[in-house]
Amino acid sequence: MSSNANIDRRARRTRHALTQALLSLGAEKRFAEIEIQELARTAGVGRSTFYAHYADKDAFLATSVIGMIAHFEATAAKAEPDRADPLPARQLFDHFHEARVFVQKMHESGDFGRLCDAIEPKLRAIALANIARLVPHMPAGRRTECALFITGGFLGLARWWIESGMIRSPAEMHAAFAAVCQRILAA
Repeated sequence: MSSNANIDRRARRTRHALTQALLSLGAEKRFAEIEIQELARTAGVGRSTFYAHYADKDAFLATSVIGMIAHFEATAAKAEPDRADPLPARQLFDHFHEARVFVQKMHESGDFGRLCDAIEPKLRAIALANIARLVPHMPAGRRTECALFITGGFLGLARWWIESGMIRSPAEMHAAFAAVCQRILAA
């Protein structure tokens, strides 16, 4: 095995350990209260290792969530290439629900809104690509409008769900989102 493969595997392990540490610490305290030293220690890595991968805590969080979104999209595309979803919404609702204590704390502190701003371009790019696949005859400008609306709709729906205490199930949230997307793309 090449040394680059070992480095890539080690980097993935480090990133995964940091993500797990963030979820663990985030269940106990607000994101803003988590120190990088504490995050690194909980992950079993050094502070300098953290900074070798990320500029700061916000960059770490955004990069981690964007990577998760890309993974969800790739997995969904592979499992069901003809799916009707323009976003991996079901997987995201499931994940938010599984990490609900952390997500609630992020929302209460105002950090969830900043995270939404950071991930919005990735979601929009995924929606745009999927709309082109789902409705190939749609003019490019209209596809862009639909991708913006669908992305904003997903983020707004996710925020509302979190604000209301995640009372509805992830399946119900996905069904609501899918119904709106169908109407948008059929128009």
